[in-house]
Amino acid sequence: MKKKYYLLLGIIFIILVVFSYKVVSISDDSLGKAVTASNITAEDLTKAALYFKNTSEQTDTNEYDLEYKFAKAAAELGNADAMLYMGEMYQGNKINQASKGDHIQTAIEWWGKAAENGQPRGYTNIGLLYMHKSIPGGGEDFGDIEYNAKTAIKYYRKAAKMDDFKAYRYLGLAYQDGVGVTQNYEKAYENFKKAADLEDSTGKLYQADYLLEGKGTKQDVTTAISLYQDLIDDEAHDKATAAYQLGVIYQEGTYTTADIEKAKSYYQLALDTATEENNTELATKASQALETFR
Repeated sequence: MKKKYYLLLGIIFIILVVFSYKVVSISDDSLGKAVTASNITAEDLTKAALYFKNTSEQTDTNEYDLEYKFAKAAAELGNADAMLYMGEMYQGNKINQASKGDHIQTAIEWWGKAAENGQPRGYTNIGLLYMHKSIPGGGEDFGDIEYNAKTAIKYYRKAAKMDDFKAYRYLGLAYQDGVGVTQNYEKAYENFKKAADLEDSTGKLYQADYLLEGKGTKQDVTTAISLYQDLIDDEAHDKATAAYQLGVIYQEGTYTTADIEKAKSYYQLALDTATEENNTELATKASQALETFR
């Protein structure tokens, strides 16, 4: 449904710009003139950019040049999400413009602008650069940026103050592993919970793991199981992992009464979901777990 929505948006905006305003080719200048002469908003342009972004990421087609044109027009009108996309395209070398000058520094500048205009993910992405972690929508090109975990933490904290759930999640991981900060499971749990409270499914998964073991917080098996089930019911990104975890819980009977039928059901759900998502590693684990019952 979502893909059809984005497809419709893309078609509408191309028709609007190319035909309604007699634009022969969608150049930066022609798009800007079309926007000026119309009632197209920065939000409209950002939705069009998002369509081309998703098309490029989810299919074999490369529409980053079109994403760039719409995102640039939206960014110039002050849209923070579009500024975020601009940074991703430069950092990930997804457009020809990235070959000119220092593309990583240009990405940082765009992400800084995004954050200044209310999109905290810009600071989070800068933090990931310094942590040398792959950037969603971008990639693993860190240019001349030297690894500096403490600087990364500073940017995560700036983003967290603006309620970016990913920033809280990354802070949780930093405290969990003792990277850039002193290892502290209580603070790790605190940050995972904040991420979960902001509807981050992966943050909720970590929160459930900590509650199950009583790690960094008081053990609460009932709430942990409930959180895993929520991830399944919500069709969350971490659904397969949550199902596998419940399979283990009900098979081993360590944290609650063992229930082999429930265990098999959750393992099967984990296998089906992981297979559909091409998560080979988890699918293999779930398959091997099911084999133990045969």
